[in-house]
Amino acid sequence: MAVNNTITSGVSIGDVSIEGGVFFGNQNICAPISIGNTTIVLHALANSLSLPFYNEGDENKQPDEKSNVQEDEHILANPLSLSFYTEGEEDKQPDEISNGQEDGHILANPLSLSPYTEGEEDKQPDETSNGQGKLNQGDGRTIGKVFVSNREIGKGSNGTIVLEGTYEGRRRVAVKRLVKASQDVADKEYQNLCVSDRHSNIVRLYGVEENQDFVYLALERCTCSLNDLIQMQLLDAPTTSGDQTTEVNIEYKVRLQSMKGTLPEVKLWEDNGYPSPTMWKLMRDMVFGLVHLHELGMIHRDLKPQNVLIVKEGSLCAKLADMGISKRLVEDKSSLGNHATTGNGGKHPFGDPLVRDVNIVKGKVKLFLVNHIPEAVDLLDHLLDPKAELRPKASEVLIHPMFWDSDKRLSFLRDASDRIQQEGFGSAILKGLGRIAPRVLGTKQGKNINMVLLNWDEKIDPSLLNDINNPRRYYYDRVCDLLRFIRNKKNHFFDLPREIQDTLGPVPEGFDGYFRSRFPKLLMEVYKVLHKYCSAEEWFKNYLKVSVV
Repeated sequence: MAVNNTITSGVSIGDVSIEGGVFFGNQNICAPISIGNTTIVLHALANSLSLPFYNEGDENKQPDEKSNVQEDEHILANPLSLSFYTEGEEDKQPDEISNGQEDGHILANPLSLSPYTEGEEDKQPDETSNGQGKLNQGDGRTIGKVFVSNREIGKGSNGTIVLEGTYEGRRRVAVKRLVKASQDVADKEYQNLCVSDRHSNIVRLYGVEENQDFVYLALERCTCSLNDLIQMQLLDAPTTSGDQTTEVNIEYKVRLQSMKGTLPEVKLWEDNGYPSPTMWKLMRDMVFGLVHLHELGMIHRDLKPQNVLIVKEGSLCAKLADMGISKRLVEDKSSLGNHATTGNGGKHPFGDPLVRDVNIVKGKVKLFLVNHIPEAVDLLDHLLDPKAELRPKASEVLIHPMFWDSDKRLSFLRDASDRIQQEGFGSAILKGLGRIAPRVLGTKQGKNINMVLLNWDEKIDPSLLNDINNPRRYYYDRVCDLLRFIRNKKNHFFDLPREIQDTLGPVPEGFDGYFRSRFPKLLMEVYKVLHKYCSAEEWFKNYLKVSVV
């Protein structure tokens, strides 16, 4: 039977004698061990070291089959072998190795006893509790449960810096060090995180420590910020004449290259200028986190890409960090408007930093940067409304069509068509669709000074219009007929000839992309009409529910 025991007398291993004072079982190893001319001092282990010994021949038996072990002596079934070398002799043959120096041997590979927290046995060294991963105790200092390295990974205002570290000797963390003089700020951030950090889109707080000079917050270790992620996409872009190559910029670019190597290939924008599915998800994550804060009565106040941190949890996930101190909800709404769409190289809707504040005061917003995404234009226009009370809540942002995927977009157009078919001639809904026709279908110069509508069939491939298997009558100058055309093709997609399916593209992404590229304003304009007249109806309410993906 395997047992734990205490060895108090001399133990011989081969020709090497280990003097007394080695403890096994529930005790720590703390006394010196002499092996030849070498003295090894082992300090107390965080977790006790337990070595089970068996009588010779018992190694493969079940516990109830093994013989009794004498209390006063154990025999190792497989004798323990410890090989020590003088430094630099690791690869030599035994007969080439020197006898060592007169004052003892130097271990080429120092003996390492690594106690693991339960469940960490198979992790890589930088993930385990031993040695704080890749961090050395000589690289920093320990304050309570927090080990703070000297490796800086970020900076804040008022002397705040962020350093690599570990918490409780095993968990890798980002240590935010705040100057003690800003104790009220540190206390507020700590309280905010304690209340809010149990949400998947809020950065986790593991603990807080302090000394006479600083307060140390042990925070969830993230890969980078959303701003870093955006800048990584621009690393290979050609620089403009206005760019200044400074030592800081070079250092930052080197760090970005290093971070880029730890992430999978990330694509934030499609070739057509639309945010990629990854970017849409990160933006939704950001809004989910904001909704959580607002539900708790908390305001972020400093919402910007630098304070949106990215972690890899299967897919990339965004988490809010650096919550400010404010009760002005309007600030969060405005900030969300500033950064909700970071397309076109992450440009700010109020322009470059030098003129941004002036443009904000004057209300000069450059939404043309997202003109190719009508849903984004609509949402940003409302978020940046000069009248704060008219700005949508974060919970309302989540249900906005800007965050709908292709499947939901097509479902809405189908259901909208079905609903419109119930309307009689001259109804308010049909009149509303008539008013949006110029924006949806486009116009062209007529024979006189008036503009005339474009017929939507001019933007559709002839093969789709001449489908002899599904001859239908459409009025090409009506939005309601365009909706009916899309609904019919979607409902009977798999009955269509193969060449027509290939033209439309796969459902839902390809199919949605076909009509979205030709009629980019269709969804948003139809949504606004039906929101005005049908928002109380159950079918429409279904599109105002948040779907978590």
